[in-house]
Amino acid sequence: MKKKVALVTGAGGFIGSHLVEELLIKNFYVKAFLKYNSSSNLGWLKNIKSKKNLEIIYGDVRDFDSINKAINGSDYILNLAAMISVPYSFENPQSFVDTNVLGLLNIIRSANLNKKKIKKIVQISSSEVYGNLMSKGKKNLLESDILKSESPYAASKISSDHLATSMYKALNIPIVVARPFNTFGPRQSLRAVIPTIICQFLKTKKNKAEIKIGSTSTKRDFVYVKDTVNGLIKIMLNKNNNGEIYNIATNNSHKVSDVIKLVSKITSIKPLLKIKKQRKRNSEVYELKGSNTKLYKNTGWKPKYLNKNGFKLALKETLNWFEKEENMKHYNNVNSYHI
Repeated sequence: MKKKVALVTGAGGFIGSHLVEELLIKNFYVKAFLKYNSSSNLGWLKNIKSKKNLEIIYGDVRDFDSINKAINGSDYILNLAAMISVPYSFENPQSFVDTNVLGLLNIIRSANLNKKKIKKIVQISSSEVYGNLMSKGKKNLLESDILKSESPYAASKISSDHLATSMYKALNIPIVVARPFNTFGPRQSLRAVIPTIICQFLKTKKNKAEIKIGSTSTKRDFVYVKDTVNGLIKIMLNKNNNGEIYNIATNNSHKVSDVIKLVSKITSIKPLLKIKKQRKRNSEVYELKGSNTKLYKNTGWKPKYLNKNGFKLALKETLNWFEKEENMKHYNNVNSYHI
C-alpha cells in the first residue's frame, strides 16, 4: 500500500521537528519544507537518525513557485511556517504579514490547483488571537469567541484564520484551523518563557539561580509538545472537519511564578528573581486558558499531560532534555533577552 504523503512547512522548528518525527513513526512519507539557507541547515531535523521516508525541500512559503512544487504530490499539508515572536512583530510587522498571511495564501492557491489530490490542509494558528478576552470574566476561551489582537503577530494570525475559513467557503478548499495554546518542551527557543526559566536555573553553579523575568503574574495554558503534535495529527486525519477551528488546550492555566516554583522544586535550586522592565511586552496578554471540548468531541483528543501533576511531569521531561550537554550547547547567552 502506497504511503500517504504529508508536507510539513516550518519543519525544522520546535513543533515542526516533533511533528515530522511523529508522522514518520506513523508510517507517513514526509516532505519537510525548510526555509532556504546557503548552509543547508536542517534545524532540529538534523537530530533525526533515520532519513528513510523523509524528503528535505528548501524554499520559502512567500514564493509561490517553491511552495507549489513542494505541494505537488502531497496528500496532507500542515503549515507551521510562521514568524512567531510577539515582541519582534512590533518592530517588523511587514515580515509577519508576508509570511503568516501571504504564505498561507500561496499554499491555498497551490492547493486549489491540486484539489483532487489534497485531503487536508491544517493551518496552525495561535492562542494569541484571543487577546485579553479572559479579562472580561470568561472561564475559558472558545473557538467561537470574537478575536482581538494585542500585537501585530496576533493580527497576522487572525488574518490567516479568516483567510483559511473564507477560502473553504469560497473554493471548498479542505482546510481546518488548529489553535495550539502555549506549547512547550524540548527544542523550544529562548523566545519562550519556559526554556528561558529552565536554562537560567541550569546555568547556575550555586544552589541559587538568578532568574531574569518580565512579568510573573501572567497566566498561560501550557500544552506539552507531545500533546500538541498528537492533536494536530488527529485534526489532520478527521474527514469531517473542513472549515472548522479547534483549540489545542488543557482547560488549565498556570502563572509564570508557578512555573518558577515548580522548576525550583524539581531542581532543588532556589530562585532569585530579578524583574526586568525590558522583558515586559508593549501590549501584554494577561491570561490564556482554552476549552478543548470541541476537539475532544470531534476526535477524542485530550492531553496526556493534564493538571498540575501532568504539567510537572512534562516540565521534568523538558528539564531532562535541557540538562544534556549536547542539547544545552545550542542555548547561548541565556541571561540575554531574546525576542
